[in-house]
Amino acid sequence: MRRSWWVLSSILLFSFLLVQCMEEMEEENAGTDLLWLNHHDSVSYVGMDACRACHSDKFETFQHTGMGQSFDHATTQKSQSRFHGINPVYDKEKDFYYIPYFRNDSLFFKEYRLNSRGDTIYQREEHIAYIVGSGQHTHSHILNFNGFLYQAPLTWYAQKGKWDLPPGFENGNNSRFSRLIGEECMSCHNALPEFDFGSENKYLSVPQGIDCERCHGPGELHVQQKKAGILVDVSKEADYSIVNPRRLRWDLQVDVCQRCHLQGNTILEPGKSFHDFRPGMPLNSVMTVFMPRYEGEEEGFIMASHAQRLQKSQCFIQSNAQSGTMNLTCISCHNPHVSVKVTGKKVYNDACQGCHQENTCTAPESHRKTKENNCVACHMPAEAPSDIPHVNVHDHYIRKPQTIKSKNKGHFAGLYAVNNANPSAAMRIKAYLSYYEKFERGNTTLLDSAEAYLVQGGKANQEEWIRLAYLQNDFDALLQIAVTYSGRDEWTWYRIARAQLAVARYQKALISIKKALLKKPYSLDFQNEKAVILIQLEKYDEAMDVLNTLLKWQPKQAKSLCNRGFVFETKGEVQAAKKDYLAALDLDPDYELALINMCRISLSEKDKTKAKVYLLRLQKANPNHPSIKIISQSLNN
Repeated sequence: MRRSWWVLSSILLFSFLLVQCMEEMEEENAGTDLLWLNHHDSVSYVGMDACRACHSDKFETFQHTGMGQSFDHATTQKSQSRFHGINPVYDKEKDFYYIPYFRNDSLFFKEYRLNSRGDTIYQREEHIAYIVGSGQHTHSHILNFNGFLYQAPLTWYAQKGKWDLPPGFENGNNSRFSRLIGEECMSCHNALPEFDFGSENKYLSVPQGIDCERCHGPGELHVQQKKAGILVDVSKEADYSIVNPRRLRWDLQVDVCQRCHLQGNTILEPGKSFHDFRPGMPLNSVMTVFMPRYEGEEEGFIMASHAQRLQKSQCFIQSNAQSGTMNLTCISCHNPHVSVKVTGKKVYNDACQGCHQENTCTAPESHRKTKENNCVACHMPAEAPSDIPHVNVHDHYIRKPQTIKSKNKGHFAGLYAVNNANPSAAMRIKAYLSYYEKFERGNTTLLDSAEAYLVQGGKANQEEWIRLAYLQNDFDALLQIAVTYSGRDEWTWYRIARAQLAVARYQKALISIKKALLKKPYSLDFQNEKAVILIQLEKYDEAMDVLNTLLKWQPKQAKSLCNRGFVFETKGEVQAAKKDYLAALDLDPDYELALINMCRISLSEKDKTKAKVYLLRLQKANPNHPSIKIISQSLNN
């Protein structure tokens, strides 16, 4: 009996301590990733239709928000663009015209070129698979070639009511139909897709718009519990089967939003992907977002910088400086389930007046941008972001109205991490190298900064030393470092293979590119590099197999067609070679290698007239190409 009493007492004491411990843990870690059961990687996403049965009110209003309308098939129902009475968009740098149109319920873009008489001398038509964006600011467009997705070269700018080149396609940077839609892009503009991680831009399926689980996390466990009758009175306690952002600590709450509303140079933690963040996690446990800083530059901002600009505001800093104060976060003003179009100014004014008790504006009427009591109009003015043309958005840097003298960028002062107070040196190195690759090729200051951090860390970081040497085109240095490299990073092996190819170490290059393809077998660039190496090794049948497979996967590749044409040519099948070269030029009339090859074939066939036509096209595409002089000499002989 005494033993039973001791056991019972021990159980009661343990139960009391366990409850007390859990209560203390909930209080200490409320809103952290320690409590949310749907953070476990065994919990799957179920799609927003599974949420509709219990949350139909929120489901219906969410459909009309910018997030709810973020992505869909390109149909007349989805598109809010204008197609009648419009002028073609002309890219004067690349000399292409573009016109959009619907044929029945299918959207097409036509790219064409005119000669001096106005005759069409080239045209290409492509079907548009998806429209990106709600149409409040823009509609951008995506092509789908057997699951390989690319951005198309036209965007609808709703506020100005005009078509133009997309952001980043201007000023000679028009990538036409070849800009890859990678996992990073898709994972912000949509619900999480079924991405083929063995590729750069191949998808097994894509959802039709941002859904509930992007902010609440995967819902499988939550749905299972509700169907099993496991209910929680959320007015009294949290339901830990799914994340409610309002129950998160303020910084984790902001992380949910700035997962996508913090555009910049994103660096993933080792072993992480853009699929790994789940609401309630610290964002910097998966990724760190770096932004450039310029001396004296305070006014310019980019489109998706809402979170970064808000965090510069004294309203944000002061309200979140101490525990126990009112926390200002994104959902203080924005209800994610309701469109901003129907929210109303009162909601925003009320959020301001939660701290600022004045019932009316105290500024003189001469200083106001509106006669109404509208805090946002003066303290968060709508202006043009620096990265998106023809668009005005509210700057989320809340402050007293500014007299802006200039938005010109001063001297580049480095990169800083927006969501990570103390990023590692390894992250900083990747940030500088990545920023150079993505945004500012030619700005060697970025490479100098990366090298300075690398020097501090010694020679241990082989992958980034190799990446730096690759970007510096210093293949000798790269290959010296690569001698002892034995890692598994596919991009490192790709860079090594490119360097080995450049110095005619073909057999080693083949070994290296095969190692790259172990992790990315569906990378079109990697496979094309393999084909080029096989051609150099005179393994023409193997090269042909690779190229045939590539063109079966994605037939609209000028590079693959031109490489296959060269294989045909070396095998003596000149007519098949010409067919591939001309098909490449149908896709890209300025494709230099195809133009050179057609010049060579025309000369071999004693047709100098045709050779001269292709030479003139090459001269227009690239007046400084070294082959021009050689071909000109052949024409004159």
